[in-house]
Amino acid sequence: MNLGPHMERTVLIKNQLAEIKALKEKHGIKSDKLKKSNDILDVVIIASGSISTSVMIIGLSSLNPILIAVGTGFGFISTFLGVINKTLDFQGKYLNHKNTANCLSDLYRDCNIVLAKNGLSTNDREHLQNDIAHRLSIIENNSLPL
Repeated sequence: MNLGPHMERTVLIKNQLAEIKALKEKHGIKSDKLKKSNDILDVVIIASGSISTSVMIIGLSSLNPILIAVGTGFGFISTFLGVINKTLDFQGKYLNHKNTANCLSDLYRDCNIVLAKNGLSTNDREHLQNDIAHRLSIIENNSLPL
């Protein structure tokens, strides 16, 4: 079926926008998962550090070697998890995926606004398609893989 140059380009643009929307949703889901992982790890690190400090103070004040050992164990757990958290960088990955989702959302919205205008010429549609490709390449160059 021959749609004509205006409609063919419009269909191509709408297909690109559908892909952008799907990609935005994937980055949003990844961002949410990383945020949850980061928050859980932060809570465990803070809790084990607090328990370590409390138990160590009680153990040292009563000179109880078992409490001192328990406090040292929780201190080790807190330190070890802190190193893991720093190495895995959940927060940095979360922020990157969140930023990517936001940029894709902006691109999707901006292009839909332009596409909704009446009387777009073939040249306007070609310019929009080139703009999508350019902005998408910049976003993808600065985003982490899914």
